[in-house]
Amino acid sequence: MASKLLKYIYREIPTRILLYSARGIKKVRRARGANDPLTLVLLICRSHDIDLYLDIYRYSTKFPGIKILFWVRRKALEEFPATSMLMKKHGMNVDFVVGHRNLKEAINRFSEVDALLNTVEYSIARHKMAYRLVRLANAAGVVTYTMQQGFENAGLTYIEPEWGPNVTFAAQKVLTWGSVENLPGKLAHDTRKKCVAVGYPKGYLQVSGRKNRRETEKPVIAVFEGLHAKRFDSNYRKHFFQDLQYLADTNKDYRFIIKPHPGVKKRSTEHETFLKTLRNVEVADPLKMGKEKNWITPELLEIAHAVITTPSTIALDAAMSMTPAAVVRYDQPVQYYDLYTPLPFLDKRNDWIDFLRNISSNYDEMLKVTEKFLTKIIIPGNTAERILTTVMNDCGKLCGG
Repeated sequence: MASKLLKYIYREIPTRILLYSARGIKKVRRARGANDPLTLVLLICRSHDIDLYLDIYRYSTKFPGIKILFWVRRKALEEFPATSMLMKKHGMNVDFVVGHRNLKEAINRFSEVDALLNTVEYSIARHKMAYRLVRLANAAGVVTYTMQQGFENAGLTYIEPEWGPNVTFAAQKVLTWGSVENLPGKLAHDTRKKCVAVGYPKGYLQVSGRKNRRETEKPVIAVFEGLHAKRFDSNYRKHFFQDLQYLADTNKDYRFIIKPHPGVKKRSTEHETFLKTLRNVEVADPLKMGKEKNWITPELLEIAHAVITTPSTIALDAAMSMTPAAVVRYDQPVQYYDLYTPLPFLDKRNDWIDFLRNISSNYDEMLKVTEKFLTKIIIPGNTAERILTTVMNDCGKLCGG
C-alpha cells in the first residue's frame, strides 16, 4: 500500500507538468479534412491485449474512415516475447513504443490522434503508464476508451474488497462485454455512467471453435492456470496439481496440456516445481516462447475437447469456442465465483473425475450448460462493429462501412 502511494507521488508530479503540455496540444490540434480518416490508437500493454484487439483490427478494413495505429508499452516488448511474435503473426505493425520516459513524445503525437483505446487503466494503478497516458490524452482532446479486459475486472464486474466501490477509470467511456444493467450495484457512480455495452471482442473464437475444430489422436483436455495470483494459497495450488496429476495418471486415453498464465514474468519456487514435476501432462509455458512448442490460447481451444481452468476469462473463451469448461474452486468463499454459474465447479478430486466422466458420456448436455453461461454473460452481435461505430460517432464522423 505504501509502495503504491510512493509510486503515485513519484509519478504524479511529472504527470501534472505534462498535463500543461497536453492542454497546449489540444489548442493546436490539426483540423481533419472531410476525406481524412480518423486515427484510432490501440494501446498494447500485455501480450494478451492482442487477443482483445484482433477482431477490431480485422474489421477495421470495412471502415475506410478509420486508421488503426498500434502503440505498444515498452515493457510488453521487452519482458514478454509473445508480444512481438503475435503482432507479427497477425500483421500488426508497432507504430510507437511508449513508456514513462517518452510520454512527452506521446503528447506531441496526440496532435494526429483522434481516439485511444486501452484495456488496463484504472485508479488502483494510477501510477502506471496506461493511466497516466489516458489522462494526458484527455487533456490533449483525444476521445478515450477503456475496454473491459477480463471476466473478473476489478471496479467493473466485481468489487475488490481492499478498495471497495471507489475504483474508477480515467477514460471517457468504459466498454463492457455484458449488459450494463448486470454490473454490480455498488459500482462507483462515475464508472457506471461511463459504461457502454459492446459485447465480447473475441468473436473469432466462435468461428474458430465451430468451423476449425481439429481432431487429435487423443481427445485433448486443456488446463489453464493463474496460480501466481495471491488469492490462491499453497493449499489450493497443492490440490490443483495433485488432482490434475491423478486425472492424467488414470486417464491415459486423454492428452492433457496445461498452460500457465501468459502475463507472469516469474513464478514462485513452489509453483515452478509443481509444473516441472508433472507427468503425462504437456506444459505450454509462455516463459519459454520460441524455445519449444507453445500453444497460444485460440490454437489450444481449437483442439480442446474440454477445458479446466482456475477462475479467469478462459472460461468465457472456452464457451465462445463451444468447448465445455469447468472452474476449479476448492470451496473458496469468494463472491465472484457466482459469475461462473451454471458452469460446473471443481471443489474436490471427485469433481474432477465426474467432469471428465460427463465429458465422455454427456458431451451434448455439457455443451448446453456452456451455451447458457455464454448467454448469461455477454450481449450477442458484432462487437468490433459496435466499437468502431462508437468511435466514429464519438469523433464526429458519419459511420462508415
